[in-house]
Amino acid sequence: MAVYKETILLKSHGKTPTYVNITPQVREAIEKSGICTVISPHTTCSVFFEEFVHDYNEAGATSGILNAPSPAQRVQEMAEAIVKAKNEKL
Repeated sequence: MAVYKETILLKSHGKTPTYVNITPQVREAIEKSGICTVISPHTTCSVFFEEFVHDYNEAGATSGILNAPSPAQRVQEMAEAIVKAKNEKL
């Protein structure tokens, strides 16, 4: 089995957290190889992905979407609405 390996070099600006969107590079690697595993061998760096990761830009600033309820808050609201609806039927 052939293995394709690619390294993406990044540089932080220091002092404050640095968020770097590597989505384009990951997509390119997937196009070349069909699959991609992303790791960070450095102890003070992390790779994360999340459904709402787009809420942060490369400078770490947030967009207005963060004012929206979180997925957990939405689930809680739905659960409360279900309980309320069941209680109204009684």
